[in-house]
Amino acid sequence: MTSVDLRVQMSTAWLVTVGVAAAVVLAFVGAPQSLDMIFLVGPDSPKMVGGQLAAAAAGAVATAVAILLDRYWPWLLAVGSVGVLVAHVIRSPAPGQALITVRVPGGNTPAPALPVSPAWAAVVLACAGLLVVGLLAVARELLRTSRLGASLAGLAGCAGYFGASVVGRLRGAEPVVRIVVLGVAAGLIVLVVARLLGPRGKPDAPDPEQGDASDVTTSLEPPDPVRRLRIGAAVAVLFPVLPTVLTAFTGEWVFGTVAGGLAGLVVLGVALVASAPAGVPGVVAVAACSLVLAAPVVILFLIYDVVGGQVWYAWPVALGGVLLGAAVAARRGPVAAVLVAAAALPMIALAERLGGDRRTLAELVIWSFLLLTMAAVAATVGTAAGTPALRDGLPALGGLVTAGAVGVEGSLSLLWASSNGRADLAKVAGPAGQWVAVVLMVAAAALLFLLVRFERAVSHQPVQR
Repeated sequence: MTSVDLRVQMSTAWLVTVGVAAAVVLAFVGAPQSLDMIFLVGPDSPKMVGGQLAAAAAGAVATAVAILLDRYWPWLLAVGSVGVLVAHVIRSPAPGQALITVRVPGGNTPAPALPVSPAWAAVVLACAGLLVVGLLAVARELLRTSRLGASLAGLAGCAGYFGASVVGRLRGAEPVVRIVVLGVAAGLIVLVVARLLGPRGKPDAPDPEQGDASDVTTSLEPPDPVRRLRIGAAVAVLFPVLPTVLTAFTGEWVFGTVAGGLAGLVVLGVALVASAPAGVPGVVAVAACSLVLAAPVVILFLIYDVVGGQVWYAWPVALGGVLLGAAVAARRGPVAAVLVAAAALPMIALAERLGGDRRTLAELVIWSFLLLTMAAVAATVGTAAGTPALRDGLPALGGLVTAGAVGVEGSLSLLWASSNGRADLAKVAGPAGQWVAVVLMVAAAALLFLLVRFERAVSHQPVQR
C-alpha cells in the first residue's frame, strides 16, 4: 500500500465517521418538513399555525442558505450538531412528549398545544437543515473515491425522514440519555471537522500525487449547471411552507381540501423544474425519491409509537431495513428498483387487510412493511445521490426531495377531499389510501429502473471522434 492509498483510506474513514455521527444527531430531530417535524409540532392547524409557521420557515430558510453555502459543509455539520445538542440541554422534551395525536379536520375538537415552544422548534429545525445539507456534502466527497458515499446518502435520507429508524428506542429515552448520546456524537463531529479543516480553516489540500484538487474538494466556482441546480434547490426548499402559509392566511384546514391539493401540485412542480439543470436523470431521480417518501406516510404515522420504543424489536427491524437499503444503493444497479417494488407487497397486504384477527400474520405484515419501506427509502435516496448529473450538486438534493415529497403528499388532498370540503378519513387511512401508496411505490420503482438503465446505456455509448 502506497502512502497515497493510505491517505485516501484515512480521508474515507474520517468522512464515514463524521457522516455516521451526523446522521445520529439528525435522527433525534428529523429534517425540516419530515415526518419527525410533524410529530414534533403537529400537522398544520389554524389554532397552532403561528408556532408551526415559525418552525417551518426557520427550517426552510436555514436549509436554503446551507445549500447555497454547501462548500462550507464542515462548518454546517459542526454548527448544526452543536446547536441540536445545546437545544436539548436547554430543554429536552420529556419521553413521549413529541408523540402527539394526529388529529384530522372535522368537528369542534380543539387542537392540542405545541408540545415544545415555537422558538425551541425553530432553532432545532434550523440546525437540522444545516445537518441535512452537510451530510449530503459529506456523501458527495465520499462518492469521489468510494461507493460508500451512496450508502451514507441513504442513511442520511432515513435519518432525516424517519429518525426512529436509525436511533430507535433512544428517541423515547430519558432526557439525560439523549443528551449524553447527542454530546458524544456532536463532540466526535467537532473533533473530526477540526481534523478535516486543518490549521488553515479549510479542508486539507490533497497531495499533488493524488491529482487535481478538484477531484477531491468542492470547487469554489462550480460549473454553471451545478450553480443553477444549487440556486433552484434553495428556492424550491422554501415552497413546502406554502400549505402552512395558506392555513395561516385562511384560518382553515388545507389538508384534504382542493386548495391543499393545488398547493401540493405547485410545490411538486417547483421541485421538478428546479431539478432541470441536472437533465432528465436528475428530474427522474428527484421524482423517484419524492414518490418513495410520500407513499408510506400514513402507515408510518400509525406505527410511530411502536418504532419509538413500545415494542423493543421494532427498531432493529427498521434499522435492518436502513442498512439493507444503504448496501443496495452502493451496488448501483437494478436491485434498488426491485427492492422498492418489493416494498409495495406489504402495502398490498395492508390494503387487503391480510391477517385479519390472526395477530401473528398481521404483525408479520407490519414488520415486513417497516423493513422494506426503510430499505426502499435508503436505496432510492442513495441511488439518486450516485446519479452523475446530481453528484457535484448533491447537497441540493435535500431541498429538491423535500419539496417533491411534500408536493406529492399535498397533491393527494385532491383525492382525499370530500363533498363538505374536509378530508375523508376513510379514504386517507383506509384501503383506498393504501392502494394509492402501492401505486406511488410501484411508480417509484419504475422510475428508478429507468434511471439506472439510462445511465448504463449512456456509459456504454462509444465515444465520437
